[in-house]
Amino acid sequence: MDILLSGQITALAPITISRPGQDERLVGVPLTTRIQSNGRTALVPQIPGETIRGRLRRLSVRLLHDAILAHSPGSKAIDIHAYNWLAIGGIKGSAPQEAEDLLKLAQERNKNPLISLYGAAAPRWVPGRLRVDHAVADNVAPIDRSRPEGIYLTESFRSDDLERDPDLQSQFDTEDLLTWMRRRDVEGERSETKALITSLKQEAKQIRTGKGSKAKPADPDARLAEIAAEIETLEAQVKAHKGGTSKAPIVRRGIAPGTRMPHKFSVRYATEAEVGLFLETLRAWSDDLRIGGLGAVGHGEIEAVYNIRIRAQANQPFEDAGELRLEDGSFALPAEPHPLITRALKAWEALASNPDAMTVRPDDRD
Repeated sequence: MDILLSGQITALAPITISRPGQDERLVGVPLTTRIQSNGRTALVPQIPGETIRGRLRRLSVRLLHDAILAHSPGSKAIDIHAYNWLAIGGIKGSAPQEAEDLLKLAQERNKNPLISLYGAAAPRWVPGRLRVDHAVADNVAPIDRSRPEGIYLTESFRSDDLERDPDLQSQFDTEDLLTWMRRRDVEGERSETKALITSLKQEAKQIRTGKGSKAKPADPDARLAEIAAEIETLEAQVKAHKGGTSKAPIVRRGIAPGTRMPHKFSVRYATEAEVGLFLETLRAWSDDLRIGGLGAVGHGEIEAVYNIRIRAQANQPFEDAGELRLEDGSFALPAEPHPLITRALKAWEALASNPDAMTVRPDDRD
């Protein structure tokens, strides 16, 4: 069975996703991808396919876990070896795979639709059948330093309730209050020292470039050497100021609410149970329809709508199967789902009601 979902994700709240190696030269820019726009390379916000796929895999693991617990209440459903296999595909060693391992792929897939959908690397390689495309914004202008459309950026500071409400201080004894005051003073000194370091670095930059309001010193090299020595001393002082109460600024960056991102899912050459698990995983996602980080402060909420196309076999034409709408707390298939969708959901339901028929640990082998 093959199923294709083609539609659009819309950000209802800022979406905050960061990755190692992303372009940090553009202040306030979330994770982006490069595109060609008007003959030049430009940047637009995106949700990586692997971010969505990872979210779905974790939800599928939870569905499998819940199915086992419902069948055997009170049991330890998944140990660490099972979790590593189901959630991350196992831990691959250096040994090459044998031909006899490859011959067991069909059996492996039939025994665990989760592994068949998402794949595994150990103890044998199982290619996943679920493909998740990147969701790339299409209603924002390309990003540059002077025009950061599609970007949500806010800065704030953590506050100290003891400073804002002195009446709280009466709840502490003298020793505790002295400890708090010392930490507050240490943080104040550290902030002043960091500000002075920043000022000195700016002065050094002006001397090197010849730009700025300050007059150039008579001996630039000597002044640069003095600045370097002062910065070294001050940075040592910052390191020595330990135990302060930090009020560092909190910077949150994300894809702006209202950003629209075309998106696709596809599952090919799958069993009915695999397609059923995929759809039930989307249903589970809709219970808390978010992506990315900072969910505790309101980030990540989305909605999505997809056109469904499905077929029973690879040599048959796809059939339109209506529309799937995902909203926070809502998973809406057509009022009369396509018969193949109904079959897929029932196949997963039957397998989930009998988890003993599934392999959940990598060492459960014939």
